[in-house]
Amino acid sequence: MNFLAPGALIWLGSIPVLLWLWRFASTTRQIRIPSLIPFEHLLKRAPKRRTRLVVTLLFWLQLAALLGLATALARPVLFRPRAKTVLAVLDTSASMGAVRRGQRAFDQARRALLARIARKAPADQWLVVTTSPAGPLTPQPTGDAAALSRAVEGLRASHLGGNLATAAHIGRMLLGDDPDETVVVTDEARPEELSDDRLQWVMVGAAVPNVAIVGLDAQGPLCSASDASVAATVQNFSDDPAEVTLAALQGGRRLADTRAQFAPRARRSLSLTVPEGTEGWVELSLAANRDGLDVDDRAWVNVSRGADVPIAVRSDTASFRETISAWLGACEALTWTLDAPSDIAALVITDREEQAAPSAVASMVFYPPA
Repeated sequence: MNFLAPGALIWLGSIPVLLWLWRFASTTRQIRIPSLIPFEHLLKRAPKRRTRLVVTLLFWLQLAALLGLATALARPVLFRPRAKTVLAVLDTSASMGAVRRGQRAFDQARRALLARIARKAPADQWLVVTTSPAGPLTPQPTGDAAALSRAVEGLRASHLGGNLATAAHIGRMLLGDDPDETVVVTDEARPEELSDDRLQWVMVGAAVPNVAIVGLDAQGPLCSASDASVAATVQNFSDDPAEVTLAALQGGRRLADTRAQFAPRARRSLSLTVPEGTEGWVELSLAANRDGLDVDDRAWVNVSRGADVPIAVRSDTASFRETISAWLGACEALTWTLDAPSDIAALVITDREEQAAPSAVASMVFYPPA
């Protein structure tokens, strides 16, 4: 509550005047009884001043009227606090699935956000945005704490990466203005350059050792029916050495495996040779003695035994046809033909530009020497 005219409260200074008037009136009031006048000198005279104030209902009515008048002149007004708009950014990226002491970082983040939703004011409007995938949990800001809690409880950590800045930008765009308060719940440390008082940074979890597959490659046989190979680039993100086992699996069958020691922060490629005849999707599984995040320990790569695109040789020069045929014939895994129809999708090898049809996937033109 506030007063638009607080100077009018000076009228409250008239209350002591009212008290003095009533005390004075009580002291000077006397009742004379005629039959007792002869004996007046025998009676103990009453003191001229009373030690306490004797009041009646009229006094209380006058005091209430005086207080009400002074308060009315001060013009009291009641201000209700304005409802706040809160943007909550919840990190749902793959790193939130890291386990430390048997507890996932995402479970801690979810409990922290639910606790803040439970303490929010009834009029506050909240919009919760996740990072992976980046988007809001509700179509618009809402003050329904029960609906917000149900939406947060149904979330799970993703297997993808995420960006806090992108999610916050999407939230501000949906709100149409900067929120009164922003709450970020993540496993990342707060950047030093962020000094906004309206930003609450809630950090959950802690740094855990992690070894991950960060790159993939597969090489099938090109010119001979040899074994194919798959390669994975592995990095140790920990400050401690790690013993790593990389295995290639297909249909539950272990095709090949290898072991290696990784120094702290080391990064290198491990290659596996799969048996002859292996085709299709091959799973690469990584195991380490110290690893707190398992979502980046599996990957899949497609192994192909032959060329994906047929090859067509087009030329009217006999020497060119013989030379190219000898080269291509040495590659057992390639599919090629002479004088293929012009409407098929193929890699065209020729010595004349006009032989390269528009339907060709690509063209390799050998210009004759000058």
